[in-house]
Amino acid sequence: MPSWAEQAACAGQTDLFFGSPTEPERERIDRERLALAVCAACPVVAPCRDHARQFRESGIWGGENEKDRRAALKLAPTAATPKGGAEGTDVFRAPIAATGTESAVPTTRHQLGD
Repeated sequence: MPSWAEQAACAGQTDLFFGSPTEPERERIDRERLALAVCAACPVVAPCRDHARQFRESGIWGGENEKDRRAALKLAPTAATPKGGAEGTDVFRAPIAATGTESAVPTTRHQLGD
């Protein structure tokens, strides 16, 4: 987990930041609005957004959804590709060993310090 993740305002709110594939559009819009409000007050929104762009995350990260990130990366001079990885990386919610619950901050299968 990156060091900034410990300060993330989204801690413990995983369901708010990730919808299901069958989520109705109206519910998605409402859920994303709530998630973006959490991001707006987050002290680590910039590194979170950078991480999501670099690792092509799904869900809400750093005040952006996937559509926002794709648009931002198209406008960027060079689009970031994960270190040692390819575009479209697999995403999962990592369990916390001590509690067996999902991590407070979404993580990827990438080793974040590589």
